[in-house]
Amino acid sequence: MAANSPTCESRPTAGSPLQLTVVRYSDDADRATVTPVSVVDGDVTTTWLSVDAGAVVSLADAR
Repeated sequence: MAANSPTCESRPTAGSPLQLTVVRYSDDADRATVTPVSVVDGDVTTTWLSVDAGAVVSLADAR
C-alpha cells in the first residue's frame, strides 16, 4: 500500500439502522460517511451523508 493510500473502516451503530464508514488519509482530513445498514452497494453513492471525521461525536457524548 502506498504511503498516501486511504484506509477504510466500516461499522454498524448498535440499535440503529445506520452504518458509519471512516476513510483515513495520511495527507488529508479523514472523512466519515453515514449510510443505511441495508443500503444496496449501487445506492451507496446516492444514499449517504459525508463529513470530516473530526466533526463526528458519539451520541452518548452529545446528550
